[in-house]
Amino acid sequence: MNFFLEAHSDEKGVKQIIRLILSKFIRRQPGRSDNEWANMWRDMLCLQEKAFPFLDLEYLLTEFCRGLLKAGKFSLARSYLRGTSSASLATEKAENLVIQAAREYFFSASSLSCSEIWKAKECLNLFPSSSNVKAEADIIDALTVKLPYLGVTLLPVQFRQIKDPMEIIKMAVTSQAGAYLHVDELIEVAKLLGLSSLDEISAVEEVIAREAAVSGDLQLAFDLCLVLAKKGHGLVWDLCAALARGPLENMDISSRKQLLGFALSHCDEESISELLLAWKDLDMQGQCETLMTLTGTNAPNFSIQGSSVISLPGYSIQDLVDLKNSSELADGFNGADQENHFNSIKNTLSLVAKNLPVENGTNWDLILQENGKILSFAAIQLPWLLELTRKEDYSKKFTSGLIPGKQYVSVRTQIVITILSWLARNGFAPRDDLIASLAKSILEPPATEEEDVIGCSFLLNLVDAFSGVQVIEEQLRTRENYLETCSIMNVGMTYSILHNTGVDCEGPTQRRELLLGKFREKNKPLNADDINRIDAVQSSFWREWKLKLEEKKRVTEHSRFLEQIIPGV
Repeated sequence: MNFFLEAHSDEKGVKQIIRLILSKFIRRQPGRSDNEWANMWRDMLCLQEKAFPFLDLEYLLTEFCRGLLKAGKFSLARSYLRGTSSASLATEKAENLVIQAAREYFFSASSLSCSEIWKAKECLNLFPSSSNVKAEADIIDALTVKLPYLGVTLLPVQFRQIKDPMEIIKMAVTSQAGAYLHVDELIEVAKLLGLSSLDEISAVEEVIAREAAVSGDLQLAFDLCLVLAKKGHGLVWDLCAALARGPLENMDISSRKQLLGFALSHCDEESISELLLAWKDLDMQGQCETLMTLTGTNAPNFSIQGSSVISLPGYSIQDLVDLKNSSELADGFNGADQENHFNSIKNTLSLVAKNLPVENGTNWDLILQENGKILSFAAIQLPWLLELTRKEDYSKKFTSGLIPGKQYVSVRTQIVITILSWLARNGFAPRDDLIASLAKSILEPPATEEEDVIGCSFLLNLVDAFSGVQVIEEQLRTRENYLETCSIMNVGMTYSILHNTGVDCEGPTQRRELLLGKFREKNKPLNADDINRIDAVQSSFWREWKLKLEEKKRVTEHSRFLEQIIPGV
């Protein structure tokens, strides 16, 4: 009697007694019927009312439902979990109770087919719409159905010891030959294991892509890398770079550039230089392939004057890009042929590039012998490009341009840009006539003021400034539109001013700033100090040419004024 009178002072002990009673009730064989469980609940309510009024009814219902779940009385548990006339459970508490019971069954399973697995699933079926309960059910489904299909048998107790679900994905990817091919199934397993965010799915795809690459399935690795690049998953940059420079034949230049560009955006500092060079090589390949499409031609052979055509059928475009030195390209020639071969290449280069300065210790022979990429381009693509520039048809055929401010350019202009791009990337100075050719194509009427400025900016790169004068004067003779004529006159005057004021420039950067500044000020009148300073440095030629242009502009404006007053004059 004293125990019941003093029970309120030992609530913890009383709760242990309640759990012990339920435990013994569960273990008694044969199993209890639903009526016996109902009577047990009434007895517990009576005990609480008469002896332990300090016990919470919710606590009693929680322990009773826990006992029902342990006893496998799932249908009866469903009713009590919803609450009784005397007590009820919050939904969250009921869900947690079900999850705990399911985990106890699941982690006690000795195999993936024993009854504990079924009991765990039945527990979770009590709350099928709960997201938390569904997550537990997904894990059971992954371990008992999906992973065995992929060749991974993992007992619940083993799964419990794995902290990172990604380790399980790696096991599945490498479990058997070709497992990486089940991309959708692997991603589904990852989601079942809780790896459902965009970053986590990307990490799974990265694991699959790397395994595919190791297994030699470069196409699948490439497809996945393109997807990952679009998602911005930077951790895969090294694989993207390797694939972009790899031997996969079905990968076009655009895709290779996309992967390399992505790799450049996410790589470490040590890799930037190497990847940038590779990207430039691919970009040049892309320009050449675009020109092949536009012109319907190809560049497979190189012809030496006075000998037969030398074909290089054993080399793909990628092979030529990867050449390290000239020996690989010249192995098939005897001594005389090699000399003719090199002389012909040097002659071709001299058509577009200035001679190398002797004082820096380099010459064409040394460069061609040491750099297989330069040699291959000069031997194969460059003669083909030069041949295309000589065809008038390509001056009349237009395509979307690479020049800012110029929406369309002729195919011939595109060819010249490609040659200039290759020269610049390899550190060669282009010949003046090549630069002038590009400027002419930009200045060809109809031309806007912006295009005139761009054309003039190219002319400023000429070593012989008088070649630029010839280009501008040619435009003056051919232009008929008044506004276009005035525009080229203004450009010509600015060109003369820049060449005089540029005398004091110490380098390209200062010269560029001068150019930008002058064109920003093109609509501002010169003040007296500017005029005096320009006059002080102007040569007689530039002063006279500027005056000549100003006079022509005045005559043009006067003629236009007369036409407006007297039509047809």
